[in-house]
Amino acid sequence: MLDNQSVSLLRQLEPVLWRAFDADSVNVVFNDPDVFPLIANPGAVKIDMSGDLANPRNVCLSTEGGAIFFIADEPGIYIVSANFLPKYRGRYALEAVREACRWMFAHTDCLTIQAQIPEFNRAAKWLCRAVGATKEFKRQAIWRTNDAPADVSFWALRYDDWVKQATDFLAPQGHAFVQRLAAEFKRHGCEFVQTENDEICDVRRGALMEMVYGGQPEKGVVLYNRWARFAGCGQIALISNSSQLVLDIGIAVIVVSEDSFKVAKCR
Repeated sequence: MLDNQSVSLLRQLEPVLWRAFDADSVNVVFNDPDVFPLIANPGAVKIDMSGDLANPRNVCLSTEGGAIFFIADEPGIYIVSANFLPKYRGRYALEAVREACRWMFAHTDCLTIQAQIPEFNRAAKWLCRAVGATKEFKRQAIWRTNDAPADVSFWALRYDDWVKQATDFLAPQGHAFVQRLAAEFKRHGCEFVQTENDEICDVRRGALMEMVYGGQPEKGVVLYNRWARFAGCGQIALISNSSQLVLDIGIAVIVVSEDSFKVAKCR
């Protein structure tokens, strides 16, 4: 059992995620005695995720004390199973799952994350609510257990709902984009006039740049323009994504590097 000091230190720990390609560390979590009964089929003696990890479309994001597995279901749709050792549950697990969702929406084709939660797994249902997922429906007595079958609730976190829950880091990302743009205009000796300067624009710009820097510029531009048309904001065009990533943002043409950009032309 953890002492009070250990619990306090754990609560201060920020999760660091990495993409796992080796099943060994994942299997350790999934087969832990406190995790295994929550996810295993009746009669199973061991879980081995090697086969699922062999599929490059699937994504496993590991962190100390936990593993968050996204199984590719259909294009843009992933089914998640997030599992943590007991002492890493609670706030730490929540931050890890939030970061995992952020990574999936920014670095993959993901548009919807789905979860199938048996009624006895209260921690998983709490995580779904906490990250902004919606309970879609419930089916009765379909989860096999060693006793009576359990009810299952079905949850979904869609891209637009994720954006609403992620304003705390998307808005600063969008604001940083505007500041960088202003500095680039100054470098060119041009006047920078910001017309779309409310927080929701910063949030959507932040989401766009998350995907641009995450290697999903086409997805980012499509989703931004879909929102921008509805919001009455200017459109963005992807000019090139071959040797260089070039975007036309209306008031300028920008060339994007790994985690920044330069203005090639002011208007």
